[in-house]
Amino acid sequence: MKKNNLTNYHLTKLKRSFTLVEILIAIAILSLGIALFFNAFTQGMQGILAGQRRVLAVNYAQQVMEKYVMPKKFNDLAIGTVYVNNATTDGFKLQYQVNYANSLNLDQTVTGPTDYKRILVSVIDNRGIVPQVNLIMLKTDYESLE
Repeated sequence: MKKNNLTNYHLTKLKRSFTLVEILIAIAILSLGIALFFNAFTQGMQGILAGQRRVLAVNYAQQVMEKYVMPKKFNDLAIGTVYVNNATTDGFKLQYQVNYANSLNLDQTVTGPTDYKRILVSVIDNRGIVPQVNLIMLKTDYESLE
């Protein structure tokens, strides 16, 4: 009887400890979990950076529209592309393009003079993090009825 109890004690003690294989499997699973966490964290940070740069690009486009396009009258806007800035401190290129717009379809540009000018403000990310941001405005040569 005593020998049987001693054998049960050793078996119980062996069942309580971890083997090297179990420890290695636990480390592998833990390492995989940590790697997946850092991958998700990195992608989240890249998404935040892209969102911030997109907001910055939209703000630049709005500033170009307000500073260079809106104050000008119809006849003061020359046809062609104007490069406002080739590289801001944040790595954006700012430009606007003025074309005559088709009177029947204002999204189309035409070569000849019409009563509408289509102004396309573009902000291009030189770093390539966000796609190009465009703002479009139409101006007409009709005088206001004031």
